[in-house]
Amino acid sequence: MMEMHQLHEYQKRCVDFQCSHPETALWVDPGLGKTVTTLTSAAHLLNTGFLRGVLVVAPIRVCRLVWKQESKKWAHLQHLNFMLMTGTRDQRTRALLKEGTHIWLINYENLGWLAETLHTYFIAKDRPLPFDGLVWDEISKCKNSATQRVKSVRKILPHFKWKTGLTGTPASNGYKDLHGQFLVLDEGKRLGTSKTAFRTRFYKKVGPFKEVAFDDTETVIKNLIGDMTIEMSAADYLKMPDLIVNNVFVEFDDATRLRYDQMEKDFFIKLDSGAEKEMFNQASLMNTCLQFSNGAIYPVAGMPLWEPIHQLKLDALDDIVEEAAGKPVLCWYAYRSDAARIMERFKDLNPINLTECKSEHSLNVAMHRWKTGDCQLMIIHPLSAGHGIDGLQAAGHTMVWFGLTWSLDSYDQAVARLHRQGQGQPVICHRILTKDTLDQAQADALDAKALDQNALRLAVKKYRENKLNSS
Repeated sequence: MMEMHQLHEYQKRCVDFQCSHPETALWVDPGLGKTVTTLTSAAHLLNTGFLRGVLVVAPIRVCRLVWKQESKKWAHLQHLNFMLMTGTRDQRTRALLKEGTHIWLINYENLGWLAETLHTYFIAKDRPLPFDGLVWDEISKCKNSATQRVKSVRKILPHFKWKTGLTGTPASNGYKDLHGQFLVLDEGKRLGTSKTAFRTRFYKKVGPFKEVAFDDTETVIKNLIGDMTIEMSAADYLKMPDLIVNNVFVEFDDATRLRYDQMEKDFFIKLDSGAEKEMFNQASLMNTCLQFSNGAIYPVAGMPLWEPIHQLKLDALDDIVEEAAGKPVLCWYAYRSDAARIMERFKDLNPINLTECKSEHSLNVAMHRWKTGDCQLMIIHPLSAGHGIDGLQAAGHTMVWFGLTWSLDSYDQAVARLHRQGQGQPVICHRILTKDTLDQAQADALDAKALDQNALRLAVKKYRENKLNSS
């Protein structure tokens, strides 16, 4: 068990910052210890009587598996009592009203219920809430201020006197992502309460579907939020292992190429139409193209039945696993069809789909197999396991992207599962890409670190131009 004095100096700096400011945003890379830092701050403010309780809002997996477990590692956090507000409405209500609790945990999806229940049991009766501290873990989930979760929670924000937001990727889609995040921290004092007014203030329209930031947008926004924001990069404070990105290309045979090109042509026609009513069809067609690149498509949108097309990426993954010579390989997949085909192809290795580990017990078993070298292949979907999965770096240093994601946040979080503090070897990140497909547009967009809607369109446009020039 570690003692408080073993916190790194940069962690102590964050603690001092959180404890001396009523509203803070911690933009801290994965691996720098956002959780223990914030728990230390919360414990201090609880011990001094400044706070009577703390509410932590986090993704469900993080609620279940991270916060309480992190506290068990540190002597100065052993006295904290945690309460998880999940399950049925009655179970959540009983957890909310449980006396002797220091820290309550709730997932983002239940914020509407929480706001309603707090109003019924406390606000309407002029009773103080059980907690007056608020932690937003992965606050980037509040980037859209128009969502119901943000609208619901705004009603209870005045009842909190200490608020902090944690994320490693605050603006994966550009600075427009910041409005909702700061709205739930300072109630609009710095960036305003209106999303429309924010976009008018900091962005200009250059077409019917496109807007760009003004030249001074970044400077102005950083000046507005600088007093409550602390930013730390892992590279500045930790000796990080090398990250080697290796693109592994596979190529269609002639018949498969003809079939794919027709599908892509249909997508481009829809894309060029520019009609908002076609946006769903555009997204559906693009997903079909990407599924095709991976090796299987869903012929009927929304239906669970998929049709196998080719095994090119499976063969490439087979080569990577073989080259690993028994050492653990972490593989990120994009679609359920990917997962099913990978699990079937490598069934002799008894692979693990970590996304399907829904309970704490099954997750612990899976992690034990990984850490002891009993698992040669583990697959994960980035949206379900990018957050809250720690310790993978202890046993493996090879990862594979079977299918990429458009989300920079998900991509960075996923890579950070292995490329983080405690990793003793260079991390090899293989990205299996089907040549001359939208795979390449995804990879280019990720590499450019610009993934808003406009950047996506630009990535696709660049891909099309390059493809035409090479034909």
